[in-house]
Amino acid sequence: MQTLVLSVVGKDLDDALSFNRLKADIKKLSSRFRLVIVHDARFQYERQIKQPFPDAPSQADLECYADSLVQLGKVFTSRLSEDLVPAVQMNAHHLGLIQTEQAPNEAVGRIVAVKKDVLEKQFAQNAVPILAPVTRTKEGLLSFIPADAIASRLASEIGADMIFFIDELSSSDRDRREKFAQESLMHGTRRAFVGTLTGLEAVALRGEVHSSEILLSPTT
Repeated sequence: MQTLVLSVVGKDLDDALSFNRLKADIKKLSSRFRLVIVHDARFQYERQIKQPFPDAPSQADLECYADSLVQLGKVFTSRLSEDLVPAVQMNAHHLGLIQTEQAPNEAVGRIVAVKKDVLEKQFAQNAVPILAPVTRTKEGLLSFIPADAIASRLASEIGADMIFFIDELSSSDRDRREKFAQESLMHGTRRAFVGTLTGLEAVALRGEVHSSEILLSPTT
């Protein structure tokens, strides 16, 4: 069975139409792929705090963000389970899956190791991991790793057949997501896409060629 990694933003999960469409797609995809879903929760965090996500988040900021991630992950997992999708909510640091470092003066941490057998055990149980990018350093401090970075690295580490960065409602981060797509392709992912649910359905459900596919640039 092929492996598909999805990266989805919290804003898409908050929109009822987008969420219900994605939920229906995931139900179909879960019977065809070994599926991993990585989500962020910036939209939910900013709505709760009533200010933009900080450029250099403090531990207090990251604690609040982690709460938003976990709550969203639980709701997401519960809603998928209602449709009999065998979803399992996980934090990225669970059982050492994603191991990170981040110096006090750094705004963004680094992934130093991935324990991919944690995912393999979930796949063996036919589970669909719903991964919140909550990460900690070996000192136990929260680190900040964007969801797209985790999805990109996971896909390359497990040699995923596809990674799809879903960009349904906003294309403001498209360039950044294309960069993560390129990095994933460079390190072992077979195909990468940045696009809407229409593109996901075309590629993963109908096997069509689609303009959302990202190819390695000649300069990469």
